[in-house]
Amino acid sequence: MKCFCTNCGSALPNIKMDGKLLVVPAGSIDSDINIKPQGHIYYASKAILDGAGNYFLYF
Repeated sequence: MKCFCTNCGSALPNIKMDGKLLVVPAGSIDSDINIKPQGHIYYASKAILDGAGNYFLYF
């Protein structure tokens, strides 16, 4: 189930896969994060200007 802020309507973090996965919408992060992308989803339909190379796993 997706949850939204009652003040602004933004997506809020939520738990998936019976508590094994925490989904945190990028727009809800208000500080620097020290992780790098680990994969690229929807690679086959990416925009030409995306520039995503072969340095990520793609699905």
